[in-house]
Amino acid sequence: MEYKPLLCGLLLICLARASLSANVPKYRIEEVELPDDCSWVGYRFIINDNGDLVISGCGGTRFKKKGGAWQVVEYEGNILYFYNMNTHGVITGESDWGDAVVWYPDSSSATLLSVNGQRCVTGGVSDDGTVLFLCGWEPYFYDGGEITAFRDVSYPFSTENLYPTFIANSGMLHGWHQGGEDTFHPMVISEDGLIINESIVLSLAQIEHYIDGNDVGQSVANMDVGYITNVYGADTSGTMDVESFQAERINNHGTAVGTSPSAYTINHLESNAAIWNEEIGLRDLNDLVVTPFEKKLVSARSINNLGQIVCISLGGPYNSERRAYILTEIEARSVVPFRTRFDSRRVEIVVPGNWEEGSAGIEQSDDLRSWVHLPIQNGVLQSGEYRANIEIDTTAFLRAVSYKGSELE
Repeated sequence: MEYKPLLCGLLLICLARASLSANVPKYRIEEVELPDDCSWVGYRFIINDNGDLVISGCGGTRFKKKGGAWQVVEYEGNILYFYNMNTHGVITGESDWGDAVVWYPDSSSATLLSVNGQRCVTGGVSDDGTVLFLCGWEPYFYDGGEITAFRDVSYPFSTENLYPTFIANSGMLHGWHQGGEDTFHPMVISEDGLIINESIVLSLAQIEHYIDGNDVGQSVANMDVGYITNVYGADTSGTMDVESFQAERINNHGTAVGTSPSAYTINHLESNAAIWNEEIGLRDLNDLVVTPFEKKLVSARSINNLGQIVCISLGGPYNSERRAYILTEIEARSVVPFRTRFDSRRVEIVVPGNWEEGSAGIEQSDDLRSWVHLPIQNGVLQSGEYRANIEIDTTAFLRAVSYKGSELE
C-alpha cells in the first residue's frame, strides 16, 4: 500500500511526458509539381487553407488552384512579385515596374493600385477582398474598385499616429503606433477595437519589415540586429523572443515557420527549415518528417491554418537543384502506447497485444476536414505487440487515432 503514491506519481510523470511528446507535430512530405516549363523554383511561396499555391520563380509568379493547372500572374505583360494571397486565391504584390497591384484568379492581368499617380506597396488582402496598400506611409483600402483612405474611415478612436501595414484574412489590421518621435509600438485593429501594446518598443527597422500577421493578433517582424524574428502579440505583456530564427509566416494557431539559423551563409545547406510556437519552442522540421526523405529542407516559406507547410530543399552540384515540398501534419490525438510508421505506400500500426478490437486505428482524408476510418485487419501478434499493415492512397492524408468504444477520445 505504501508504494501506491510513488507508483501513481511515476505514472503521472510518464503520462505528462507522453502528452508533451504528442504535442510535437509529425509530417508526411510530398514534392510540389512544378509548371511544365519550370525546372526549379524561387524562394517565395504561399499556401492557403484550400491548398492553393502561389510561387515565385519560373520566370515570374505562378498560381495554381488545388487540383488545377498553373496560371501566369502578370500585370500588363510584366512580371508580378506577390506579397500575399487570401483563401480565394486573390494575390497582392508589386509589378516589375514597382507598381502595387491586385490579381484575381482567371484574370488576364492584375489591377493597378495607386493614389494620384504615386508608387505604392501592398499590405495584403482579406478573405472578403479588401486590399490594404500604402503610398508613402499612408494606408489605403481597395474594395470593389473603390479606394478609401484609412484616415477617412470612421472608427470609434482616433487614427492619428496609427499605421497599419498588413491585413489578415479576417480583416484584422496589423501595424504600429507612433508614441513619440522615435517610439513605436505594435498595434492591431479588429471588430473588438484598437489594441496597442505599449510594453513592446519596436525599432525603426522592425516597423519597416513587418512580414505577416494572423487573425488572433500576433505578428512577425524582423529585427535590425542579426535578422532575428520576434513574434508579437498585441494583447500580451511582452515580446516573445525567438533566437536564431527568421520567420516567414504565422498561422492562426500562433505557429511560425522560417529558417534557423537566421544568419546568411554562402552555403545554404547550413540553414534548416524550422517551426516555432510557444508550446513546442523552436524545432528543426527535418527532424519532424516521418516519411522517407533523403534531402535536407533548408527553409520553410509558408504555413496555412491546417498546418500545411511549404519548404525548400537544395542539393546537387553547387546546391543548384532547388525543389519545393509540402509538409502535411499527421495528427495523433492520443497518448495511449501505440505506434505508427508511414512509408510511401502503406502504414504500419503497432499496438499492445492486449488491445481491444477497434480501440485504435487509422483515418484517411482528402481535404483534412472529413475523415474516414480504415479498419485494421489481418494483424499479426509478435513479441506481445499487434502489428497490422494497411495499404494507403498516396494522394490522401492519414492520421493515427485511438477510440473509446465508438467515440474518439
